[in-house]
Parts: sequence; structure tokens; C-alpha cells
Amino acid sequence: MDPVNQDQQPITPPEPQAAPPAPQPMPITPVEPVTPPKQPVPPAPQPQYPVTNTAMGGAAPVQPGGKKSKTGLIIGLVAGGIGLVVLVIIAIVVVVSMLSVSKKDYLSAYNQYSELRKASFSVDTGLITVGSFSSGTDTSFKNASDEVKESLGKMEAENKKLSGLKAVKTGEGKELYTKLNTKLSSYMKYAGDKVVSMEKFRPAYSKCDEMSSTDRDTAAVKTALAGCVAALKSISDVPDADLKSFIETLAEQQEKLLAITEKIEAIKNPYGSQYDEYSALRKQVYEISSAVSDAGTDFRSNSNKKAKDVDFRDEAKALSDFLSSKAIGR
Repeated sequence: MDPVNQDQQPITPPEPQAAPPAPQPMPITPVEPVTPPKQPVPPAPQPQYPVTNTAMGGAAPVQPGGKKSKTGLIIGLVAGGIGLVVLVIIAIVVVVSMLSVSKKDYLSAYNQYSELRKASFSVDTGLITVGSFSSGTDTSFKNASDEVKESLGKMEAENKKLSGLKAVKTGEGKELYTKLNTKLSSYMKYAGDKVVSMEKFRPAYSKCDEMSSTDRDTAAVKTALAGCVAALKSISDVPDADLKSFIETLAEQQEKLLAITEKIEAIKNPYGSQYDEYSALRKQVYEISSAVSDAGTDFRSNSNKKAKDVDFRDEAKALSDFLSSKAIGR
């Protein structure tokens, strides 16, 4: 049969077969290019720094900063300088404020001075009673003595407060207060010594004063004189030198008077055969009385002089006038 003529069917070509995979080439390791050998370059010289042995407690070497560190250093120095200037200005302001005194400061000092003066008035009043040992009772004497000691303590406290105020710590106020304070110290010592001394003398004075109330009986007079002398000699540690001297003189003269009284007692015919002896003894009695009177006069004179020496009224007035004028703005 002719294959061409069989039902004229087209001939379908066969399906193509997949091609087998192509063989993969083997991986090739790249070869490093050969570089010609280079000549070694010597390292650049490094700056040398002193080496500190930190293991021995030293500090590690500090590397110098570059431009940035120098800038920080400059800023730090400038800032520190500004801070120092501010501190100096603050210090100046503080000092100026301490030295400047306002009207209020002067008024405060004036009021405090007034408190000091009140206390001193009480001392003055008490000393009048204490010093007048020939008048007043033991009770009034003790009350006046206690008042003086209490007022002296208050004077010291008020004066300490005044000394701490600004108005009397600079300028003219300081000068005036210093003068007043010097006199005040002397006055307070004088007053303190006076009251202590009078307290020691008062019992002996009272004992000696008993003679004025005794009868003319010789035995009673002798007993009173003996008690007076013993009381005077028992006094010790008298801080007021003037009163101490007066007490010593009084004891000496009263002891002489006691001896004369005993001799007069022994005279049996004073206006007869023993008149001359009796007259001589009476003359000695008058001499003793005159010596005691002179000692008392000297004591009062010395005491008045000492009181004037420690009188602080002028210094007080000067400070008072200054503070009051400043307080009102004159």
C-alpha cells in the first residue's frame, strides 16, 4: 500500500525528548595576584612622655589634649575667673552691709542703752543705803545689798547685749561705746567691791554701836569694847582698800580705848591724889576719839574720790546723744 494514499492522514512527528543536563564545570579557586614585595617603612617617631610608675602610687601620664582640650581649658579658666569675681563682689557687699548702720540700728542701740541705764540707777540707789552704815536696820541693809548685786548682774547682761549691736561696732559709735565700757567696767568693780566690803563690816559695826546704848558702868563699857574689838579683828578679805584701812584703824584705836578704860577703872581717887593720872588718861581718850573721827573723814573722802573716778555719766550722755540723733536722722 502506498503510504501516501492511505486516507491522506497527516503524520504527527514524535514528541521531542528533553535534552540531558549539560555537565557543570568544576569550581576554580581564584589565585591571589602576586604583589611584588614592598620595602619596610620605619614607624613615625612618637612623642616621648615621662613614665610614672602607677604601681607605686604615682599618677598615670597625661596625654596632651588637642585643640578641643585647649578650648575647654580656656573656657574653664574664664568661667573660674568669673566665679572668683562674683565671690569677691559678694564679699564686698557683705562687708559693706556689715559696716553700714541704718536708723533702725541706731534706734535699737539707743533702746538697749536705756535698759543698761535703768539697771545702773538701781545700783546707785542701793549703794546709798549700803554705804550709810550708820543708818537703817539690818533688814533694810540686806535688802539694799541684794538689790545692788542683782542690779550689777543685770548691768553686765545688758551691757553685753549693747556691745553686740552694729551701731556701737563701727565708726564714732564704737569710739564712744569703748569709752563708756571702760568706765562701766571700773564702776561695776567699784560697786561690787563696795557692797561685799560693807557686808563684811556691817556685823562688826553693829557690835561696836552697842557701846552707845550702855550705861556709864565701867564694866559694861569694857564688855562692849571687848566685843567691838573682837568683831573688828575677825573681819578679813575686804576688797575695798579704803574701808579695809578704816577698819584696821578703828580696831587699833578701840583696842587702845579698852586698855585705857581698864586703867581708869583702877583709879580710886580721880579728882584727888590720882587726878594727874586720870587727866592724862582722859586726854588719851580724846586723842583716840579724834583719830577715829579723822579715819572716818579720810574714808569718806577717799570713797567719794573713787566714786567720781568711776562716774560714767559723761560718757553715757555722749553715747546717748549720738545714738538718739542718728536714730532720728540728724
